[in-house]
Amino acid sequence: MTENKLIAAVIMAKDEARYIHVTIESVKNEVDGIILFDTGSKDNTVSVVRDLAQGAKLSFHLLEGDFEDFAKSRNRLLKFADTLNYDFLLLLDCNDELRVTQSLKTYLKSLDPGIDAFLVQQQWFIGSETLQYFNNRLIRPNKGFLYEGVVHEYLNTNGRKTATADKDVMTIYQNRTIDDKKSCKRWENDLILLEKELARDVTNSRTQYYLAQTYDCLNMKPQATDMYSIRAENCLGFQEERFIAMMKIAELSSDYGDKIKWYFKAYLHDHRAEPLVELSKLFREKKELNLSFNMAKTACDLEYPTKRMFLVNKKCYDHDRWQEMSISAYYVGKLEEGKASCLKAIESGFNRELNENNLKFYLETA
Repeated sequence: MTENKLIAAVIMAKDEARYIHVTIESVKNEVDGIILFDTGSKDNTVSVVRDLAQGAKLSFHLLEGDFEDFAKSRNRLLKFADTLNYDFLLLLDCNDELRVTQSLKTYLKSLDPGIDAFLVQQQWFIGSETLQYFNNRLIRPNKGFLYEGVVHEYLNTNGRKTATADKDVMTIYQNRTIDDKKSCKRWENDLILLEKELARDVTNSRTQYYLAQTYDCLNMKPQATDMYSIRAENCLGFQEERFIAMMKIAELSSDYGDKIKWYFKAYLHDHRAEPLVELSKLFREKKELNLSFNMAKTACDLEYPTKRMFLVNKKCYDHDRWQEMSISAYYVGKLEEGKASCLKAIESGFNRELNENNLKFYLETA
């Protein structure tokens, strides 16, 4: 009987030769093998991955076939991976980068053997911000896990025990600003699948959310707003999607009153800092300075939402709320609070020049 190896990286790809090295380079010293499902590449994706795996002395396992939809295709990949004698599977997308602070293999050996799936923190860099969320990306094979959803699929763990992997040990990072012009085509394909799925089940909250997001990505703003509104009013499903839908409605609106309404709705739905910071900015622009200060102060009083899994704006908590507090506090004469907030904004490392200029106002006033 073949002895199990500890961990393999599991990847589904098509025509990703240009960027897939980013993913392989990030895992080559942390895994024992690469499992690739190539769904019909016309470029040299397979040879790129094979060469990188062989160069790093990793086992390389190839499955080839046609893409159906995301859940069906990923389930086919999982079934293949289940046959390959690994103790753990690390589920990755192309352009993902594994970031670890210690040996992944050492960490895996410390995990509770009774846990079958682990939520891994993911970070998306989208230009000016880094969004964070958690997803089941580390699993044990042969546990009957199946993906669901034709697009933006998710892993159904079928009631098996799950835990959260230590985010200080491992995260999965992706730079979402890197784009080889395939994104628009992918969104167009997603749109076809999602509209078909919504016609099949008009109440599906997940389909509503991702259809709205796809309209948004394709710059179909009226359709996006309508669908985000439907998702925001649907009380079923993942509640953090409703929060993001409310935030997006406010962001897409050009009407001041609508923006205020939806940012307040978002905050009342889930007491997070992001809508408060936006409200503070809006009130400040309208010279409603006490309201602006109160929104910013409330945002700064909040704890970081460690129990939230979906698209938490880390920059908002590390910097934006403190910067907004430092600005609004100055205008209402709360100089000590404003100065302290300005120092916190500087400490974050973001927008340092502006924050240091703001600090000068406090020093000169003192």
